[in-house]
Amino acid sequence: MKKKALFLVFILCTTLYASAQNIRFDLQANKTSEKEIVIRNSKNNASPSFDLSIEVTGNSDDNSIELSFKRGGDGNGLYLCYSLMKNVEIIEKMKECTSGDKKMWRDKKVKKELKNLKYFIKTNDLQLSYRSCYKQLPYNNSDEFTLPIISSENPISLNLYFYVAKENKSSKRTTQLLYQVDPINIEINMTKDSEIAAEINEQIKLLKPCRNP
Repeated sequence: MKKKALFLVFILCTTLYASAQNIRFDLQANKTSEKEIVIRNSKNNASPSFDLSIEVTGNSDDNSIELSFKRGGDGNGLYLCYSLMKNVEIIEKMKECTSGDKKMWRDKKVKKELKNLKYFIKTNDLQLSYRSCYKQLPYNNSDEFTLPIISSENPISLNLYFYVAKENKSSKRTTQLLYQVDPINIEINMTKDSEIAAEINEQIKLLKPCRNP
């Protein structure tokens, strides 16, 4: 009986972790919604991890989505890395956006599984812009992107691809790539104010006590 209980706890924890990588935003025009996730290595629980806030804002003036990432005060010495290149490139050849230097390297443990970085957003619903470099986001920092909406008739889907690296000052290349994060799947529903009002009214009706005839 005890073994069964432990197994159920394990399954529940696994399910909760899996669901943490699937995020849904119900977004109103010109409003902001924010979710927090844990950036971690699902293949190795001993790998370092940290929190990341993902924020989306709907801009009806230019029909776009503002997507931003905010790191808190945890994970000092760790970088959140993501490529802004349209085409994949070998990691050792990639340049960091701010400095233009080739900072990134891998050790033997991850060389086979991490050969290059791909553009960090995959979507058919948003117009993307590309740069020939990658970014590394340290703790207590944020970054944001303006993504024009192609069509807002249906929910917007996008997948985010991140990598984690650590600062290694003893190396000539100071950014040591550690692992690739599992894809973060995001669904954004552009909810109209009238739809929300109608839903609230329906909920109010359900809460009213029934009268006997």
